[in-house]
Amino acid sequence: MIRPRDETRRDELLAAAFDHAATHGLATLSLRPLARAIGTSDRMLVHYFGTKDELIAQMLDRGKPSIDGQLAASPDLTPGALAHHLWAQMTGDGQQAPRVRLMLEAMALALHQPTKYAHVAATAHRGWIEPVTDALARALDVGHSDAAARATLLVSGLKGLALDVFVTGDRARADAAATLLIDAATRGQ
Repeated sequence: MIRPRDETRRDELLAAAFDHAATHGLATLSLRPLARAIGTSDRMLVHYFGTKDELIAQMLDRGKPSIDGQLAASPDLTPGALAHHLWAQMTGDGQQAPRVRLMLEAMALALHQPTKYAHVAATAHRGWIEPVTDALARALDVGHSDAAARATLLVSGLKGLALDVFVTGDRARADAAATLLIDAATRGQ
């Protein structure tokens, strides 16, 4: 007889798996050590998620960085001020930092394992580009193609600088570069 799924327990396991992956990474993730680390068995992970790849896909979907809430919560901020706030959230102690770290790792893994990671990485990327494009188009009163180019510069540039911070720890240099990038991308015509 198939055991019914306890959705509350499934959500708890997914959250714990995400937290573990955010700390230890995806590249060497294995079900048995993950299960031990989060207080369950690999059999239960398979019961709830099917395969390791499905678990990873669901973790990345659950933990993808979110910008929509930031935009909605700060409608009065200028694009530059909002971008500086997002930069701090991406690289500081904000809740976006572990999500950004994991997304950056998934994007890197997608280069050599596209069937596992490319879709999730692309979805997370679009999840930032599209709302930033819309926000810039409104705030700067520019056309969609100009706003999309600015959003791509801003989002991709900040992700690259976040990777720099995570790898080198040189926050001051990256902060200075982020300021230049934000100013360039959000300057009016």
